[in-house]
Amino acid sequence: VMIRQAGKEVLVVWTAEHLAGLDPANGRVHWKFPFRIKQGLAISTPVLYKDHLFVSCFYNGSLLVKLNQNSLTAEKVWSRSGENERKTDALHCVINTAIIEDGYIYGVDSYGELRCLSFDTGDRIWEDLTAVTKNRWANIHFIRNGEDTWMFNEHGELLITRLTPRG
Repeated sequence: VMIRQAGKEVLVVWTAEHLAGLDPANGRVHWKFPFRIKQGLAISTPVLYKDHLFVSCFYNGSLLVKLNQNSLTAEKVWSRSGENERKTDALHCVINTAIIEDGYIYGVDSYGELRCLSFDTGDRIWEDLTAVTKNRWANIHFIRNGEDTWMFNEHGELLITRLTPRG
């Protein structure tokens, strides 16, 4: 993913070992954070929200990084993971790429739990089990359409929703 940080283009690369920001011209590393991904299973796309990057994966949970806008540096805000892929904390996305809006993160956890998290802490605000079947690898694709979120689930259903911290 290409982003703009401190007035420069930065290539965000998420590997099985790190989340990193690179100079796209020469590959020089500006910043990187260890986020070792079990089995290299990182499918969802890193999400840029204002001056933060959020990533989430099935086995390892979530990581939020704040990008410095005055220099090509970054700092970890929080990282959350559960005991395992069944006993999760925060968000363990598989294929779903989370969306962030108004200080809340929305995504689908490892077994189909649609969740809302506090952006600041990663704490779970709510969980819903009706949007998708509770199965391993369950998924919803989100598309923002104005104030609505269109959710396409694995049953071929289109759910037109308005996600809020109230549910």
